[in-house]
Amino acid sequence: MLKRLKLSDYCCHRRLEVEFRPGINCVVGSNGKGKTSLINAIYAVLTGVHTHPDGAQGVIRQGAEQATIEADFVASNIYLKSQNKAMYQSMIAASGLTESEIVERMKLRPELLRSFFGAIRENYGSVENFLEKELGVGAKEQAILIQKFTK
Repeated sequence: MLKRLKLSDYCCHRRLEVEFRPGINCVVGSNGKGKTSLINAIYAVLTGVHTHPDGAQGVIRQGAEQATIEADFVASNIYLKSQNKAMYQSMIAASGLTESEIVERMKLRPELLRSFFGAIRENYGSVENFLEKELGVGAKEQAILIQKFTK
């Protein structure tokens, strides 16, 4: 379930953060205030496809260098609960932590992702340079990935 969406320099939104609640959430506002942009950002984060005719480049707010979408999800797949319990038991035995401590430590946190990509940019100049130097993913392969995942 989508729990939170944060937009920066996305279409008309300089900064927007929305918290979603379980159940039905409504988006209400007057014309031209960014309701459709919010829905398009949700679509992009769920599918990896931007609906703007110019793709990912078309959603950058005028005057900004880049647009970002951050999303927090809550995983609630009841079918995996028994498997997770077994995994947690072995981790509890190995680490001495409680199940709730393990669950908390395993959460993906946006601030860590920002820090991670910031360190890559600081050390390599760009994510592209990192991909080429450390993973051997050249410009041609990067172009294919960008085409596939930023539409």
